[in-house]
Amino acid sequence: MGYIILIILVILALILLSGCKSNPDPHFHKWQQVDTTTERWKDYCEYMQKITSDTLVALEMKFYKWVSDWDLFHKLDYWDLPDEVYVNKKADCDGLARLTSDMLGRFVKVPEVWWLEYYGFYRHYYYDKETDKWGYVVKAGGHAITVYKRDEELLAFSNTSWWHDQDFQDFIEIGEQTFPEGLYWVIARDWCSGKMQWQEKAKDDEILKKTNIFHRRLYKAKNIKHLKKAEIRKGMV
Repeated sequence: MGYIILIILVILALILLSGCKSNPDPHFHKWQQVDTTTERWKDYCEYMQKITSDTLVALEMKFYKWVSDWDLFHKLDYWDLPDEVYVNKKADCDGLARLTSDMLGRFVKVPEVWWLEYYGFYRHYYYDKETDKWGYVVKAGGHAITVYKRDEELLAFSNTSWWHDQDFQDFIEIGEQTFPEGLYWVIARDWCSGKMQWQEKAKDDEILKKTNIFHRRLYKAKNIKHLKKAEIRKGMV
């Protein structure tokens, strides 16, 4: 009888543990680990030793520019290494974010730095010659941004821009700068390992509630709930 009870308890424990598994990370395979044995990495580190503040990071980013992965690598999506971006002096959003997050974490020694993936909706404006009016359609997209904390304030680097004076209240508000029609997925990664720290994802065909800045006030991330996209897309043309 005792063995039967023990077996039942083991089975229940296994069921409980299987239900406690964290959400899988669908994009981690894109994250490349740095190779510290290459000459390129050594040159990168030697040069970046002079980067000792976020102000210097901002000044350094003036020497870089955004370019699509297709134009640079003939690939639809490619997550660059920081030393790779340093050599090329150009990348798309994920490569530029990898560079700024690495500079902040590795050389400036900022304790809290994240590489953020944002997915949401934005307005694409166009001019209609027939009606002589401007209109817009809502499109979906993704964007990578470096977010870090300084003196309990959240700051960010988006591509080559430094968002340091906008008084962000939370991570969600930062993502809304790119996707004002609403966010449906946010993933925060460790700047060095690329491992997912946390994520906030809406259900299919929904956005995260309180993330549409055209229709409602902003709330902190802990208060985010789900909202159907149909409820906020009345302005679509």
